[in-house]
Amino acid sequence: NFPNISQCQLSSTMSFINRSTRLFSTSSIRLSNVGRKPIKLYEGVSYAVESIPHEFTKSFTKKNKTFTLNKQVVINGPLGKLRTPIPEFVGLRENKDDKTLHVIVNTPNNKVQRSLWGTYRSLIYNNVIGTSEGHLAIVKFVGTGYRGLLEKDEHGNDVVSLKLGFPYTPKLKIPKGIKVSSPNPTRLIIEGADKQQVKLFAASIRAYKKPEPYKPKITSIHAITSIKTAPSVKQHTAEESNKRKLLLERPGLFAVKKGMITWYSSKGEHIPATVLEVDSCEVVGYKRVDEYGFNSVIIGAIDKLKNHKHENQLKIFEEAGVSPKHKLGEFRVRDEKNFIPVGTELTADYFSVGQLVDVKGITKGKGFAGVMKRWGFAGGRATHGTSKAHRTPGAMGGNTNPGRVFPGKKMPGRMGTNNQTTFNLEVLFTDAEAGVLIVKGSVPGPIMSIVRVSDAIKVYGDSINNINRQCGQH
Repeated sequence: NFPNISQCQLSSTMSFINRSTRLFSTSSIRLSNVGRKPIKLYEGVSYAVESIPHEFTKSFTKKNKTFTLNKQVVINGPLGKLRTPIPEFVGLRENKDDKTLHVIVNTPNNKVQRSLWGTYRSLIYNNVIGTSEGHLAIVKFVGTGYRGLLEKDEHGNDVVSLKLGFPYTPKLKIPKGIKVSSPNPTRLIIEGADKQQVKLFAASIRAYKKPEPYKPKITSIHAITSIKTAPSVKQHTAEESNKRKLLLERPGLFAVKKGMITWYSSKGEHIPATVLEVDSCEVVGYKRVDEYGFNSVIIGAIDKLKNHKHENQLKIFEEAGVSPKHKLGEFRVRDEKNFIPVGTELTADYFSVGQLVDVKGITKGKGFAGVMKRWGFAGGRATHGTSKAHRTPGAMGGNTNPGRVFPGKKMPGRMGTNNQTTFNLEVLFTDAEAGVLIVKGSVPGPIMSIVRVSDAIKVYGDSINNINRQCGQH
């Protein structure tokens, strides 16, 4: 909330905010959630970075740039040795205190390097797990007479014979480095150090009889790939979930959509804009992290003089010292240090001209609509014998196979009245006395509907975990 300052000061302040928000934006600091995770070096596992001779190097192209795989990460463990070729911009840093390995890139702000950061971290991590404990895939045969048998071919090689009702018996040679066992005829357990090799062999078996999507029938092969180690348990508490979410530093407010106008810029440009009215928007209360698992500010808007709410709701307004409100809602914030005092009125100049906001509302209800209007279907032919099928969806589920309509099929139905958010709308004008807030572009909902207006979450938002990590680094 900026005080009344001159236009020059406002422009300089906004430029500073833009630079600072860019510095802490998701594209520059959040980086790769997978790539930044440390890799634990288990007992007996070591690594080394070796160069690849020029005649054996390979290259790949991404975003019209060519990268050479001129070095490799060699992982040695109890179950063997695995190599991972990496490009020149990927490096490793070992933390000997906690015996972890960190994958780094030369330029984290580069989109290509950032997109491949997590990929190479996962490849190296898979090799660490593979050389220490190994990977496995379970292949399950479902169907009458379906089974997989371990046999030997005429050359004495181990093969897997598949009995799938075909007029022939497919036989797959077991690759070197993979161990296959069969606890019963309908199960195959594939084990190996190289995760890619294990998954590819399981996929080659599964390819002979893929399961049907959406409630598969009995004739199929299922391949379940997993790591032998126990999966990590995620913290799904409300408090831990709140720490991972993008949150804003301050709450938003409620406004009433009054309609759209044409806004003229200083250069004479015609800009479509929406007029929002901020009416009696006041802070009613809080929700704290120790009780609810998150921090939020309860906001009430639009005085309601008739048809008062229930007595329990009236107590909330009485304790806050504000008049009963027509609209009551909450906005989550990162820290309770930024709580606004109860009873404070939020006016239109709560937002600054030039900043970006998000507006959330309920879209207009369109009633029952056909597939052409609801989903943009092309419809049937207009002429050439088409009768009463000009706007029909066409084929839906087939006859004998699959003989049903898949769940999620786009069909006619009620259209509209959905929650929708428009992101990064520029604030063009504010007037605290008149309660007028004008934003660029359109916002969801009909005229006189109530919308939520808050700072742009993709620009000004950040997670508690990311902030704590930055504080720890500095």
